[in-house]
Amino acid sequence: MTPTDDADDADDAAEPADGASGRGSAGPDAQVGQVDPDGQVGHVGDQARLRAATEQLADHVDDRWVEVADHVVARALSATRRSPPVRASQPTSGPGAGGDLFVSEQVLIATIRHAVAPVPGAAPSRIIVHTDADHVCTAVVIAVTVHYPDPIIPIADQIRAQAQRVLGQILGTAPSVQVARMHVHVSDVTTSDPHTGRPPPGR
Repeated sequence: MTPTDDADDADDAAEPADGASGRGSAGPDAQVGQVDPDGQVGHVGDQARLRAATEQLADHVDDRWVEVADHVVARALSATRRSPPVRASQPTSGPGAGGDLFVSEQVLIATIRHAVAPVPGAAPSRIIVHTDADHVCTAVVIAVTVHYPDPIIPIADQIRAQAQRVLGQILGTAPSVQVARMHVHVSDVTTSDPHTGRPPPGR
């Protein structure tokens, strides 16, 4: 064996076999000694591009989603609120005679609230309309907040009169739809303005 052959054998012995290193192989694209911030050995350029793409995807907002959200909100705001019907009287003769006539309970409540709100010294807080199995209005309960020390009975009489007036305008005056009971319930008293909650002028 020549000296040259001995040197080649020594070089072959110095080269570690695949898998002999304690860290193992990172694949053909890995750059040994380069570790990304996540602690993974691999191609640093690929890891950086993957991280950048992930951040861009997380920050992306599809304009169509915004349009859909606005459309859903608009539909929800314009949706009709379902409400029980209240039977109203029909003329016995003329073009409108015959058939059934119903008014939404929500419409009736809103009209009553609007009618009794101007009564001085009180503000409506809740209005309940009672009907029977035939949807005929049988009673109305109007809960109010009254200003102290204003007299309660005269205020309740005014509220009852205003409510009865608008009920007659909306439901008619036939005996079948006359309200048998009109309750005014004083649910609260206050020394402030019942409508605004602010102290009366001069106090």
